[in-house]
Amino acid sequence: MARAKKEKVVEDALAQEMAQETAQAEAEREEVEKQEVEREISSLIPKLTDEDCIEAMGRCRKYHEKMQGLENRLKENEAYYRQQYTYYKNLDEQRSLPEKGSGYLLNAVINKVADMMDNYPQPTILPREESDEETASILSKVIPAILERNNYTKVYYKCAMEKVKNGVSVAGVFWNPTKDNIGDVEIKRIDILNMRWEPNIEDIQDSKEIFILTESDVETMKVLYPDKLSDLAGSYNADLSHYSDMEVSRADEKVIVYDWYYKKTVSVEIGGQVFPKTVLHYAKFCDGKLLYASENDPTKSEGWYEDG
Repeated sequence: MARAKKEKVVEDALAQEMAQETAQAEAEREEVEKQEVEREISSLIPKLTDEDCIEAMGRCRKYHEKMQGLENRLKENEAYYRQQYTYYKNLDEQRSLPEKGSGYLLNAVINKVADMMDNYPQPTILPREESDEETASILSKVIPAILERNNYTKVYYKCAMEKVKNGVSVAGVFWNPTKDNIGDVEIKRIDILNMRWEPNIEDIQDSKEIFILTESDVETMKVLYPDKLSDLAGSYNADLSHYSDMEVSRADEKVIVYDWYYKKTVSVEIGGQVFPKTVLHYAKFCDGKLLYASENDPTKSEGWYEDG
């Protein structure tokens, strides 16, 4: 009798324990399903919107105002290179400068650029350790081929000319998905006159955001983004800078496209501790309309570049 009673108690305890485990497993499953639903809903809600683009345009204009000193210096350097310095010098000061038809300054710049082209760098990929030797050997063949396909000598020449005239030049490496119908790396020179970043910083990497402004045809943008820019109309915009008034295009045919690179700080958990991590994101917008945002792209959850 006592034995049967004891066995009954054990069975009840086991049944109760199994019921608790089942309830706990069911609760965990429901929690996982709830989190998945929340993630799906979150992915459907855009993190970046047109309103964010309009705010970004406002900050871009403020940066532009703060960068007038640099812009004026770039324009003046270009005017001197073209020997159009009448606007910057009075008659007495002009007498000490070369005559417009002498070509003295042009030859000085070209000779300096020629020296830089004579020392055109060649990519050399060295292994950091023994296991990297095969990878370094492959990259030593791939990278020169990429540079040759992009006619990098021409890009290097343009950048060398900018360095001699202004002391600085900018080049960008991009991925063009339509190049050769299969996609490939693309290297372009970027006009620093139409770059915007935070003022009063020594290293451009410290800027929380960078804008690159380019001019595009209205009809081209309508074809590329018919659902967002169907009513797009060209208009004069002082945000885009030019070296001279002769370079200003017809306002009714052109529009400004903004490439916006910005940093965000996110938290990551490593070894049970939470650390801050800087993530780089990219967005493209035009006329206040968001065209693409890596934050809204599920495939770019780690940012535009994984290394930030």
